[in-house]
Amino acid sequence: MSEQTSAPSRGSRDAVVVEVGVEVLEHGHVRAELDGDGRLAVTKTFEGKAEYFAGRVDPGRAHELLDQATELRSLTGREEAEYRPVPDEAQYLIDVRREGSPYLELRLWDGELERHENAKELVEALRSEVDRASDGQAVL
Repeated sequence: MSEQTSAPSRGSRDAVVVEVGVEVLEHGHVRAELDGDGRLAVTKTFEGKAEYFAGRVDPGRAHELLDQATELRSLTGREEAEYRPVPDEAQYLIDVRREGSPYLELRLWDGELERHENAKELVEALRSEVDRASDGQAVL
């Protein structure tokens, strides 16, 4: 069963945030924030209405996902012009905040995930957690 909560906090020191979608299209805009303590906050915004869900991830697993997200730093120098998205292709925004490390922000098209295994595994893992936390109401 999903737990709906108030708007998620942005105050965590260590966190990975993945966002995808457009508020007025199909699944809306979904934002998932996982912090180092294993708290998962999910916001789904669709046609002007926001829904909030919360979940828990084992803290050890949360740290594994944060470490995996931190490894995405190697993608920051990639040539974005190489990839041509298809119409209506989803674009993921991945933000990583780690205490003592520079902030990391990446934008990857869905098709680019196939070329970057770490990014693909991170999105798939968070997609599963979002599905569980929202009882399938939010799709990452």
